[in-house]
Amino acid sequence: IPEPFRGELVAELVQCATIARGLGARDVAFVATQPLRQAVDARAVVVAVEAASGAPLHVLDHAEEGLLNLLGAMAGRPIEAPLAVVDIGGGSSEVVVVEPGARARAGALAIGGASLTRDLVNHDPPTAEEMAGLRTAARTHLAGAPSGAPGVILAVGGTSSNLVKIIPAAQRDRVLTPRRL
Repeated sequence: IPEPFRGELVAELVQCATIARGLGARDVAFVATQPLRQAVDARAVVVAVEAASGAPLHVLDHAEEGLLNLLGAMAGRPIEAPLAVVDIGGGSSEVVVVEPGARARAGALAIGGASLTRDLVNHDPPTAEEMAGLRTAARTHLAGAPSGAPGVILAVGGTSSNLVKIIPAAQRDRVLTPRRL
């Protein structure tokens, strides 16, 4: 993460820690995802953030990120039916599959919306051939997802939020279906 971006990141996180402590937070910690997982200087960024903010910065692995997605999506509600939680990011995607009474299984896919687009799309809008290539690549990478037969898939994160914004029917009920997509 080159300067000046590293400095901006550190300053922003120092401000967040200061605000949190001002609101009464006793313990402050930060987590990072794909951008820091892939950064060659991730350790230097972690050291700079921790030194400036006094708060630890943990770079999540894919499984940790997926399990936190599950915790956030369920908000403490029990798992009552087979479920998958999917977070399609820019450079990677996390998938967690869980059934009632069973341990959650987390997996990572080495693809995201931005990486697929960067690698396979040269037109706006994408051509039919590019769309077919995107589908093929996505299906190929899905082989790395945890096995299961979820009755419901919860999509979390920015990609799903943006899909809801551009699909008129989903704006009413926040439900994405194959037909709507």
